[in-house]
Amino acid sequence: MTETSDPVCTDCVRPIRHSPVQTIRYSNRIEILNPGYSLKDMASLGTPGSRLRNPAIAAVLHELNWAETKGSGIRTMCRLACEAGLPLPEFASDRQKNEFKVTLFLHQGCWRRQNRQRETQRQERQG
Repeated sequence: MTETSDPVCTDCVRPIRHSPVQTIRYSNRIEILNPGYSLKDMASLGTPGSRLRNPAIAAVLHELNWAETKGSGIRTMCRLACEAGLPLPEFASDRQKNEFKVTLFLHQGCWRRQNRQRETQRQERQG
């Protein structure tokens, strides 16, 4: 590792640890664990604007219409949860663990309905 006294550069030379995004489904919620803490202060999540790790990739995704307006995702998730009568998502960022977690809450009946539909489809396929 390169030695440096500049605190800004210290983050640049840390060894990179690659971790997959994890999606964990519970009966009443979905938790998404993403490597990398939020660059934006937690109190300002959901406000317009972004702090980007890689502006070049963000620009390409925006041009391809794979990403909306920069910084609109959290507001959109909260708006859609409200419209569906669900609790607002919870967000947690941990710089020490280098992790960002989103918890999306579900209606209890939502999973039951989806499981019944899957079971019906499975039974129809089996004849």
